[in-house]
Amino acid sequence: SDSGTSGSGSETQTVTDSQSQTDSGNETDIPSVIDAGTSITVDGLEISYISCSTDYTDYNEYLAPASGNKVIRAEFSFKNNSDSDCSLSGFDCYADGAKCEEFYGADDYASPTLETISPNRTLAAVVYFEVPENAQNIELEMETNYWTEEKLVFSVK
Repeated sequence: SDSGTSGSGSETQTVTDSQSQTDSGNETDIPSVIDAGTSITVDGLEISYISCSTDYTDYNEYLAPASGNKVIRAEFSFKNNSDSDCSLSGFDCYADGAKCEEFYGADDYASPTLETISPNRTLAAVVYFEVPENAQNIELEMETNYWTEEKLVFSVK
């Protein structure tokens, strides 16, 4: 009966090993920079980066960006697949590493910043930022965890 006990013990060990491998594998599924058309899930929050526009011009002429700047638009949807409320915190834009201001002159502006989503509910978001016309690298950053300061980076192309 001793050999039977040790046999079941080794099986349990094997299961534990495969579980930890699966867990660490999930973390690598999130790319360092996320492109439009991609959906990812972080801590039960499904984030869909639906689309982006690098030259949005459908704004009121009196609210036009400053000379030398243009407006970018990015559309997201969020679904809370967890069993507790999910709060979204910061959403920022950087052009060539420099932080950019949000642009509020669009009719369908709907920032996800400081929104809370109940379990099994969704939130649609559209963000606008004013960036230099000649910016080479534009990225949006979303904080997914306030305490650990973990962030997702979305590419604007």
